[in-house]
Amino acid sequence: MIILAHADQGALEEMVENVHYFCPDASLYLYNSGLDKSLGANLSINILPLSRSLSYAKITPFFFDVFEYFSQKNIFFDYLINLETDLMFIRKGYEKFIEKTMADCDYMAPNFVRFISKKSKWRPYRSLRPELRQWNLLFGFNYVHGAFSPAQVFSRNYIEKLLTHRNYSEIKYLVRDNKSYTLQEILFPTLVDFLAVRGRSYPLELKPIIRYRPYQAIAGVNRALMLPNGYFVHPVRRRVDDAARLFIKAMLKIGVK
Repeated sequence: MIILAHADQGALEEMVENVHYFCPDASLYLYNSGLDKSLGANLSINILPLSRSLSYAKITPFFFDVFEYFSQKNIFFDYLINLETDLMFIRKGYEKFIEKTMADCDYMAPNFVRFISKKSKWRPYRSLRPELRQWNLLFGFNYVHGAFSPAQVFSRNYIEKLLTHRNYSEIKYLVRDNKSYTLQEILFPTLVDFLAVRGRSYPLELKPIIRYRPYQAIAGVNRALMLPNGYFVHPVRRRVDDAARLFIKAMLKIGVK
């Protein structure tokens, strides 16, 4: 698992504690996308040396940096999963869930939707329209898929196929010059077809607990706990006095399984 964080040491500390408790078998890395190079230095986490400053909603290069680093360093992994500090786990078993759910596919993301309507007003798609022709020429088809960014799951096969693809340099070139909003929410779901791999969505019943807004309240956490595949919630305010955050932190103190 790779945490992308640019600031807020407190929220990062809580996330590291949260992941270590609820996902004890997962290796945890930090990609520092901010200016404070000391971020996370005092935590039990692997800090990636390739980290660089990124802007809000312009984080697609982070994924390529991580993919290339793990490949070049020959770091063994089954799956890479991106995390953000407004995501919090609420029960154990996520690793087994991933192993079972990913047995027949190479990519999974929240709210993975195929064939975004060309009339869609979804901001990531709307902002990409000026550049769509370039992407369509590269893909060899004139449609795109979409998904929600946090906790995307990439198999080793997906990443290897991407890094060794003959058009990988062109993909990186288009990403570098891209001016759209949250490109990763379109690019990586669409690459499923481009790379000829299988993709899927997290179970649809999780949509209310893995969303962009509004922020989760205690009621949302309790709702997630009633769902058998509800392993985490998003988004949780990063404020230290947020009720949902305090509720989840209390679960660690009492040793919730």
